[in-house]
Amino acid sequence: MTPPAQSQNEPAAAADAFTDFAAMVREADLVAADVLTWACHESRAYGKPLHDLLLERVPAVERELWRLLARYMGVPFDDLAGRARSTDLTRRIPSSMAFGHHLAPLAIEEGVLVVSVARPAALGGLDEIAAITGMPVRAVLSPPSHLDRFIQLLYGLGAETVDSLSEETPQDHTPIRILEAESHALSDGLDGDRHGSITAFVNRLLIQAIKDGASDIHIEPYEHRLRVRFRLDGQLQEVPVPPSVKQFEAAIISRVKVLGNLDIAEKRLCQDGQMRLTVLGRSVDVRISVLPTIYGEGVVLRLLDRQVQFRSLDTIGMDAAMLAAYRAMLERPGGLILVTGPTGSGKTTTLYSSMTHVNRPRRKIITIEDPVEYRLEGITQIQVKESIGLSFSNLLRSILRHDPDVIMVGEIRDSQTANMALSAAMTGHLVFASVHTNDAPTTVARLRNMGAPSYLIAAGLEVVLAQRLVRRLCPSCRQEAPPPAPKLLEDFPVLAGRTLWRAVGCEHCRQSGYQGRTGVFECLLANEEIRQMTLSEATVADLRAAAIRHGMVPLRQAGMRLVSEGATTLDEVLRVTGDLHDDGRGPS
Repeated sequence: MTPPAQSQNEPAAAADAFTDFAAMVREADLVAADVLTWACHESRAYGKPLHDLLLERVPAVERELWRLLARYMGVPFDDLAGRARSTDLTRRIPSSMAFGHHLAPLAIEEGVLVVSVARPAALGGLDEIAAITGMPVRAVLSPPSHLDRFIQLLYGLGAETVDSLSEETPQDHTPIRILEAESHALSDGLDGDRHGSITAFVNRLLIQAIKDGASDIHIEPYEHRLRVRFRLDGQLQEVPVPPSVKQFEAAIISRVKVLGNLDIAEKRLCQDGQMRLTVLGRSVDVRISVLPTIYGEGVVLRLLDRQVQFRSLDTIGMDAAMLAAYRAMLERPGGLILVTGPTGSGKTTTLYSSMTHVNRPRRKIITIEDPVEYRLEGITQIQVKESIGLSFSNLLRSILRHDPDVIMVGEIRDSQTANMALSAAMTGHLVFASVHTNDAPTTVARLRNMGAPSYLIAAGLEVVLAQRLVRRLCPSCRQEAPPPAPKLLEDFPVLAGRTLWRAVGCEHCRQSGYQGRTGVFECLLANEEIRQMTLSEATVADLRAAAIRHGMVPLRQAGMRLVSEGATTLDEVLRVTGDLHDDGRGPS
């Protein structure tokens, strides 16, 4: 169907066109009737396209709404899923035109250049494309967010900025200098930035990372290129950037240093800094680490959203029985609760969620952290500073004189801190802490190896919570997986008769096959038998066997429960529990 003309000289035809598309949306039942009525009113009143208003109100229908719009316009629809990217085509259409007209070259078919556009207005730029390329052009319509991602993958993040910089840079690649003092805080977007600037490129990296939900940005120099990666759901994913960005490497690193109040002249030593940004209406703390490498300075930026709301304990992944037992332990007036696992296993989230759970007006809560990652209302938080003597052990000794009810020690690293935490737990304080071990039973041996006496461990330790983070399957693209090997079914009967799924990848999950993460937990409760075994310095294997007899579910078995429920994949659980034995046990 060819859409009726909508020129100002033909108001009746425009009204008919408006009515026709609205009728198609109503017939397809894409949005609620009241939403469609509102959008029609707003479109008539303010002249904004109906499809854009509907997309703003109901973004979940983007794909089907644009499929309908393509049918209405009489042009092919292409959601760009699985579309191959050709660098030859990017040489025909410069990034400035692709970003400026919001279009992307897709293929050359029988001498015709096929381009993707997201909105009807972009069709007006096809004549310019034809003139530049010397080829006839045919358009397909794609959902805006799909086209945004495709353009970024095709040209690289910030390509239009880098290209404009390249045009301004002499061919001898004279280093760019930051000529003016600029604020260390980002505004909401790029509106305040000169388009073709290093500042705009760095801002674009930060904004994209925050939009994507990245926890870290890695900027890594190599001999012939500059690589950028985001850590998403615990995994590093490369972000396409234009190859020409390499020539601006020094200026990009300098800009990051300026933001972090670091010495831009010092390139031989490691440097650490921090800044606070306001991006997209959110306040974000950024920790910067600069490391000299053989090809230049590498940078990692850790992003910490200050507005993050820590989830309640019932949403972090514990099953009902474990959650009930853990909550009961939190109501006790004293005792040591340890959270253990490798770096990046979610210990901070569990500790902060636990703090939030016990945070009540009648309680004084003090934390000792290195670093303080998030601010918690109503809780006194202290930053460790070893260089001036503010160590975990020294601070712990001091805060006991501040009459706390609850104490959180970010990490137990030495015998002095371990002994003081256990002693505080025995004298009526509820103490939370983290430690690095593979599983819960091993933690008892770890405390002993640190120098804590067995009688103190047996008397003070109440709970050890070991954990990992597994990625959740993307519901939009998961596919049924073949049955597991007989040995796995024998070891993990919970998988028997259940439909298992595998990760595939689509535009909703950035082709990873996963969206978000959840916790997998192993909870050791220190009952009388466990205390007696701790006193007698029983082996880790014996402690583990006793804990399992009393209801502890080993980590890998807990992960297999999530596999059986369709929340994650077998491969993902095996990946994150690779440091454990096949039956879910840690080392003996």
